[in-house]
Amino acid sequence: AAGNANAAAGNACEAAERANTAAENANQAAEVANSVPERVAALEEETTKLNSKYTELKSDLTELETSIDTKVETSVQKAKDSGDFDGLSAYEHALKGGYTGTEEEFNLKIAELMGYEYDPITGTVDENNNIIISGGLVDGTYTIKYLNEDGTYTEIGEFDVGGVLKYTNLFDVSTALLNSRYSNSSGSLYDGTKAGYVLTGFIPVTLSTTSEKILRIRGADLTYNDDSILYFNDSKTMLVPTDGSTDGFGIKFVDHTTVYTDENGDKYVKLGYKNGAFDTALATTIYIKVQFQISSSTLTEDDVANIIITIDEPIVD
Repeated sequence: AAGNANAAAGNACEAAERANTAAENANQAAEVANSVPERVAALEEETTKLNSKYTELKSDLTELETSIDTKVETSVQKAKDSGDFDGLSAYEHALKGGYTGTEEEFNLKIAELMGYEYDPITGTVDENNNIIISGGLVDGTYTIKYLNEDGTYTEIGEFDVGGVLKYTNLFDVSTALLNSRYSNSSGSLYDGTKAGYVLTGFIPVTLSTTSEKILRIRGADLTYNDDSILYFNDSKTMLVPTDGSTDGFGIKFVDHTTVYTDENGDKYVKLGYKNGAFDTALATTIYIKVQFQISSSTLTEDDVANIIITIDEPIVD
């Protein structure tokens, strides 16, 4: 009986401990529950503050946008009232004048009038009634014309880009050999010095049976016996003209092709021509070299400083 009483007492103690633990958990849960409204209230307060800040920033931004718009409108209106600026682009002016094409067609037409067929030329009228033209103009002299609504043009004037009309000089003294030349019979460079001769570096040019190319040169007469052009393919292998077994590798000016003189006094030849016709054996040409004699004495770089070579371009001072 005493043992049962002790066991019952132990069980009662354990039950009391569990009851105390449950009470503590209940108290903690109550504390958390009691703190929830306070936390929610704090979050609501922070949200209210953020909303207020957002409203202020939005108001400031709206005010700034309004200020900018007002200033722009005021400036434009003043320009319009003075008669200096109507806010229209060159294309919009053309439409007012009766032009019926698209803006792209208009830009291409302007580019055509400017003499440049690659990048479109665009124009605008600024607040001071200046016509601003921009686009891909190469160096040269241009004539500006206004397209009237009846399709005629009114010439406005000329202006220069880059100062003067330019050409591309293909003679590069840094790649040229002075006092040296090829043998027209063997197609190889001579050993030793060939005084007075100039041999250019590789000059890129693509030849075909349907596209005539004109080479001009200033500073050489092309009248010496071994003055000639040598032709090379894309791997820079020298090409042999027709009947190369007897006429050699280079086309000699004095024997094979005519040397002309243009209106500027410069010499020129038709590339790839031999005996009055284009030599189809040279139709794969990608590079040429020109060799010419300008003196019987040994040359220095100063002696060739004024040599000019162009392809399909007049040499204009």
